[in-house]
Amino acid sequence: VRSAGIYWPSRVLLFAMADFVLAPPETTALAVEGGGRFPVRRIYCVGRNYWEHSIEMGADPSREPPFFFHKPPDAAVDVSADKAEVP
Repeated sequence: VRSAGIYWPSRVLLFAMADFVLAPPETTALAVEGGGRFPVRRIYCVGRNYWEHSIEMGADPSREPPFFFHKPPDAAVDVSADKAEVP
């Protein structure tokens, strides 16, 4: 029986895969230079609107601070492969 582990301080809880109503998503992992793969759990981003778009929206682009947002792990695309597959 395959099981998935969930870390809880001081113990590990194991669940049989059959206990899940929906299958958990696969872990997104990117290739690392020199070998191996790195699991991606969160993607944090910092952005700003284009200067012209800020003006169109009635904002002063010289005074607007950057904003923060996040993306789901499956938004990462491994470009080290010969053929990159976009989910």
